Amino acid sequence: MLHPVTMTPEEAVARLWDIAHTLDELSDLESQAHEGDGGMASSLRLLYKLAEDCAVTLHPLVHAPKPDLVDTACL
Repeated sequence: MLHPVTMTPEEAVARLWDIAHTLDELSDLESQAHEGDGGMASSLRLLYKLAEDCAVTLHPLVHAPKPDLVDTACL
């Protein structure tokens, strides 16, 4: 589901780093799974939100029209 997100490409990169750190936290939580899943559920929700925001932000960049690579100075 796409929704408006105001984020620069630099902020999107920072969010991707947040995702990486969240994955690291999930790794730690996985090893402590016997203690309950409250922290795991919260981390998974955060991971989903961060990934969704990045996807929404990067979607227009990926699907933007490509510039014409013909050098018009040579024409």
